Amino acid sequence: MAKKLNYHDRRKLLEAQQAGLSDTKLKEKFGIADNRTLSRQLKLAEQEEEARTMRLEIIKDALAGHLEEVSAFIGEWKGSLSTPGVAEIYYGMPLIPTQSVEAMPLFPSLKRHLPFPILWRNYANWKTKVRAYIEGCQKVMREIGETEKRSVPEDVFKVWGTESITKAIGLSEPLKRVWMKYIEAAEDGSDLKSLLGQLRSIEIKLHESLQEIQLRQDHIVYTCKLCPGQARLLR
Repeated sequence: MAKKLNYHDRRKLLEAQQAGLSDTKLKEKFGIADNRTLSRQLKLAEQEEEARTMRLEIIKDALAGHLEEVSAFIGEWKGSLSTPGVAEIYYGMPLIPTQSVEAMPLFPSLKRHLPFPILWRNYANWKTKVRAYIEGCQKVMREIGETEKRSVPEDVFKVWGTESITKAIGLSEPLKRVWMKYIEAAEDGSDLKSLLGQLRSIEIKLHESLQEIQLRQDHIVYTCKLCPGQARLLR
């Protein structure tokens, strides 16, 4: 009885023919009854191999594009790793400067492409400290505002603690004096000063790590769920 060949059998059949096996040997080895069946199976194997090659090329191109996207995203992440200065603080601002980057769909994939524990420990430490630093500056801003608000016209002081205050201080000398008191208090506060020093040190480590990763292209060694060609269950 003739053997029914599947996809894998046909690949082996095609490889055997390409290796120089005669039609007689091919029929014997693969249990094929006649030349007509052999010809049909070889033709089908060639079509399947052509389709497989095309799929691999498509995946290869898609994967190259994905890895370029990951590389660019690493650069974007690195660029967002910066503690704001005291003059950049305002009420309601993001407490984590990388918040918008983390919200992007590609961010969870970075842990798969960059499975380096020290990198992620440093990042978690930076996030904790930068949040404490921003909240500390906001606290100083509130305290100064409560103490000094009577020295500034009410209609002018309404911009206190908003994102537009840096523009407003140029139009009001009283507001500028209060603003400078806040800057001085925030910059000279021992706790905030210490936090800022720690943050700058961690940022240097993170930037150096990510710079090395980009130069060595470490991200191409590992895969993530978004990498084209990755087998996965659809739910």
